[in-house]
Amino acid sequence: MLASDIKLTNDWTPIGTSSVHFRGTFDGGGKTISGMKITADNHGALFAYVGSGATIKNVNLTDIDVTAASYLAGLVAEANAGTGSVTVSNCHVNGKLYDNHYKYDEGYLAGIVGYANAEKGNITISDCTTNGNFNCTFKSGGIVGYGKGNSRSLKLLN
Repeated sequence: MLASDIKLTNDWTPIGTSSVHFRGTFDGGGKTISGMKITADNHGALFAYVGSGATIKNVNLTDIDVTAASYLAGLVAEANAGTGSVTVSNCHVNGKLYDNHYKYDEGYLAGIVGYANAEKGNITISDCTTNGNFNCTFKSGGIVGYGKGNSRSLKLLN
């Protein structure tokens, strides 16, 4: 759990990789992370990849500035539940997200989760908000940019 607010002053390297997804629990304790700046080809967010078993909760991101060609968000670029579950709750994002998708024809931009794959497992996103300047013309949204699954496997709750 975060013990205090964090002000980032250097470029942020997102947590998780395509081969090693974040699968633990991150509890922000209601604290704020501000000043996150990312410029990447893809998977720009606080967490680049999260997988089955991941829980992210109680964190505020403010004054963020993320630019990537695809898979970008304030909080999670790509969530893949596999055959398990991913939970995101009480997270709030404020800042700028810019998709320079001229490199790829994908997009997947959102304040909370850019790409949510709940095809075989479950992803639940609850009590999350976004606010800011989000620039994307392909597969984008405020909370989730693009979701795979159905209403039982991909749940957005308030």
